[in-house]
Amino acid sequence: MRLVLPSKTPTTAAFSQNAGAPGVPLLWIAASLAMALAMNASAQIPLGGAGPAADPYFSTSAGQAAAAAPGSPMPNVSGPSGPAPVGWPAAATLPADAGAPRAEIASLPSATRPRKPSDASLLFQPAETVARIGEECIFRGDLEGDAELILATVVVKMTPEEREKNRAQLLEQKEKLVEQLLKQAIDRKLLYLDFIRSQPTDKLKDLKANIDKKIGEAFDEDLLAMVDKMKKTKEEEYGELIRQDNQLFRIALFMSQQNIPSVYELDRAMKQLGTTRRYQQQAYAERKLGQQQLYRSINTQPEIMPDEMLKYYREHEQQYLVPMRAKWERLCARFDRFPDKTACGAAIAAMGNEVMLGGAPFAAVAKRSSQTTDAEKGGFHEWTDWGDLAVSRPLHEAIFSLPLNQLSGIIEDAEGLHIIRVLERDETHMIPFTEAQVEIKKTLQSQKRSAEITKYIEKLHKRTPVWLASDNPAASPNTP
Repeated sequence: MRLVLPSKTPTTAAFSQNAGAPGVPLLWIAASLAMALAMNASAQIPLGGAGPAADPYFSTSAGQAAAAAPGSPMPNVSGPSGPAPVGWPAAATLPADAGAPRAEIASLPSATRPRKPSDASLLFQPAETVARIGEECIFRGDLEGDAELILATVVVKMTPEEREKNRAQLLEQKEKLVEQLLKQAIDRKLLYLDFIRSQPTDKLKDLKANIDKKIGEAFDEDLLAMVDKMKKTKEEEYGELIRQDNQLFRIALFMSQQNIPSVYELDRAMKQLGTTRRYQQQAYAERKLGQQQLYRSINTQPEIMPDEMLKYYREHEQQYLVPMRAKWERLCARFDRFPDKTACGAAIAAMGNEVMLGGAPFAAVAKRSSQTTDAEKGGFHEWTDWGDLAVSRPLHEAIFSLPLNQLSGIIEDAEGLHIIRVLERDETHMIPFTEAQVEIKKTLQSQKRSAEITKYIEKLHKRTPVWLASDNPAASPNTP
């Protein structure tokens, strides 16, 4: 999945639709909020098909922990940074200035939550029980705190005035986030309780004590590892980090945006948004232990038959159709750089003559004289697909009709005058089944695994009493 982060510059189209409007364009805000919803929708429990083979937490250490004997003292819920295959990681190494006060996070802006509720009835709203799963309760305040944490990564570039102006939109998106978070929390609790039921009754007390004792260290270490990964990853590749661990990614993104260097300062910042590091640690533990129980209970590598793969290939032929594409290079003289078209024509003709008559390297002439952004790359363009709307129609026609390695004539479009040379061209073709079958097998396994997960969680819903305040507004959470 490709992630478009809110910190990236809005597109020209987004700004042009808000020409003359002060502040952040509404189109950008809507896109950013949609990104936040999508980021949250990447299920913590891998309902979308990310099974053990793809899940870094189903690694050697996590797999051994999942397969541990029922009487084992403590399953390993550490992520890929855990140093030992069995047991728990050591305490996370924190920066030297951990715990030192920082002015940058003295007063973090809440996306939607007022500092002091004007309605006295709102004061106790965070303590409202919105769901009860077996003996486990889910409180509205925990869900809202998580929603505020997600929205904080979106509104970070908005001024107080912009936040107030778009408050209604933010509130609407917050409610959508709370709904999604509630569904995730219910599934997480169901799987966690399933894990607890699988343990020997006489070991439960020690087991829970061990979880409380060790989970903080595991969470902090994995969070700092995610922060380190973010520093080494380009923004357009953040989707892979989200797939690895959504929860840790969004907290790491918050830390990065707010310049929070340690988990101790993180706790102070989180409290301003209505959540806590302790709550995040508990959710992390429930998720990891629930995942281990899930992977022990389903077939994580379902068998895929050859005829199934061939059927999928034939039903999705368009997916394996590679369009005609070409690599090419360009010289350009832009109309807006000259007093008239005659002067512009003289400039592009001079560039072409340098290459054709003078024998100068095409790239050298482009770097020195061409007037488009590709000039710094010597006018070179990587693979351009047939039908690419980023290329003007006159250029498109030339790219897909000119003989290879020959200079074109002067080509005119709305931007200016161009001379191009096509370096390489691939005709339209189908990816052979023999090349596609490895990816097809992964896709079909993912689909089957996702169906098994959904079926298993549906079974847990029937096995464990689930009370929802929205369905039973007059009932007590103690009588589901």
